[in-house]
Amino acid sequence: MKAKVVIAAVLVAMATHGSSCIREGFLIPVNLPIDQCYQVNAGTAGPFGAVYTISLQPILDESYWGNVKAVRFYDIKISTVGSYNGTVRAVVLVGATNDTLLLVGGGQNHQAAVPWSTFSTPQSILGSSPYVATSPRGVVTLVSALNRLTSDESASVLLRTVGETAGGAVPSGLSVCVHILAQADVEMNASGDNGVAN
Repeated sequence: MKAKVVIAAVLVAMATHGSSCIREGFLIPVNLPIDQCYQVNAGTAGPFGAVYTISLQPILDESYWGNVKAVRFYDIKISTVGSYNGTVRAVVLVGATNDTLLLVGGGQNHQAAVPWSTFSTPQSILGSSPYVATSPRGVVTLVSALNRLTSDESASVLLRTVGETAGGAVPSGLSVCVHILAQADVEMNASGDNGVAN
């Protein structure tokens, strides 16, 4: 809501000062946060995982639908929910081809189990965390899926997480969460309601 108010104020200011940008149209970056948590079953430590298809349209304000020109991501964070004295490692896969997007763990190849508590503070790619790493092929697959939103309002991102806990019984209420921080470039001008291009 705040973003729409700011955009409207910018449009009014530009229109009253005779700016030609309003007639020609311009791009506004709009946040597109993609968050998905994967529940870790309580009981004996061991493998966990799940697959989720995340629709992008509900994340974007409906007034922007049909005006998205490009989508990108600028960071990915991994965090955990709940307290556990054991360890965790995981892989996040993307797309129907199950391309590796993230390696979550320690060591040179990010495959060593690390304390669960490591991720109680989100570990970020942008923050150069030593516990998460991207794969070039997975990044390409993610960017491709995100940019389907420019031509297909039913676009979605398929994420699969495969992980493992160790070091003791798993209590209830644990989750591993993936946070993809993306932005959509939305075309704006004065020809439509709220300044969105028609």
